[in-house]
Amino acid sequence: MKRTRYEVFRDILAFTVIPQLKTHIVYKCNLNFKMVNEYIRDLIERGYIRMIHIRKNKTFYETTDSGLEYLNMFKKISMNLEITGDGAYEFFSKAFCSPTYF
Repeated sequence: MKRTRYEVFRDILAFTVIPQLKTHIVYKCNLNFKMVNEYIRDLIERGYIRMIHIRKNKTFYETTDSGLEYLNMFKKISMNLEITGDGAYEFFSKAFCSPTYF
């Protein structure tokens, strides 16, 4: 099953709780560099991750407090939808996961 945009957000945010290089995000979250650049840009604009320059030419990405709130909210919603079953998760993904919803 293909992941929704918001599931990819979740995967990136969960992985970057500990600061990570972009290359590691690509491999761990099963993305390509074009995709990860778009996701990182969106997550930074939303305030969910931040860039950390630790060394020259080394940029790490780390989940912010707002990103942790997103992860917690996503987990609660996912758990509630798993309990209901019968396609409620797909309905949620299509109906409420528009770019303007979050």
